[in-house]
Amino acid sequence: MDSVKTEGFIGTLDDLISRWYQWRFGKKRTEKFLDDSQLQIFIGDVYDYSYYCFSKSDQEAMDEMNKKNHKLRQPTLTLMQGGKNDDDETIN
Repeated sequence: MDSVKTEGFIGTLDDLISRWYQWRFGKKRTEKFLDDSQLQIFIGDVYDYSYYCFSKSDQEAMDEMNKKNHKLRQPTLTLMQGGKNDDDETIN
């Protein structure tokens, strides 16, 4: 396994968690670490968003489904951006 350069990563991850916490709970994070329930919510939010927005196999499957739907004159699937209440722009 290749070694991973972590310089800057931990600070960036901490910033991500702080921003997520503010978005999710509506207040600034005061503790350095998330408790177990907060961590479970964070993992769920990040997994759901990253899987649907960044998974190449998921994108390919949706593209294939859209091609089939187009031939059948059915609605196509789109991925939506997440993170804000007013996000309604597609990402693909």
